[in-house]
Amino acid sequence: MVNSKHGFTILRVLKENYHLFDDLVYYRMNGKERTTAEKEVSKDGDYSIAYRELDYENFYVYAACLDDKFVAWISIIYIPKIGKGIGGIIYVDELYTRPDYRNRGIAYELLQKVKEHYEQRKAYLIRLYVGDDNRSAQHVYQKIGLEDKGVCRCMESRIR
Repeated sequence: MVNSKHGFTILRVLKENYHLFDDLVYYRMNGKERTTAEKEVSKDGDYSIAYRELDYENFYVYAACLDDKFVAWISIIYIPKIGKGIGGIIYVDELYTRPDYRNRGIAYELLQKVKEHYEQRKAYLIRLYVGDDNRSAQHVYQKIGLEDKGVCRCMESRIR
């Protein structure tokens, strides 16, 4: 899908373009782009773990492509719910836009993919968690119809 107003394209992240996604993750972690030589090396990286995850049937990652690179992404998953007879949840795991590409409508367009999956899967709910201090993200989420349901605690562990 090309957004002609802003010139970016929303693409599903697949094996064929995963190196571009990896370049964006590198930028997020390091605050700078890879060099041209590093980008060439990343094209041939071993992404077998990521490829396995991308093949998961209910998991989707979309990226915004602009200026021949990925500048934002959203990852979503459909979580089936049983016993209630109401369908599942579309859960937004991550939404990230490079700071130098924010306020261009990219996050809003990526969130349209969430709404598409919601409708296609006949889900009963879209859920995500956002930092209490991340007001700009909250504004974008409200713009697509999500409601603030209050503060909750995020509990995590890296169990291995």
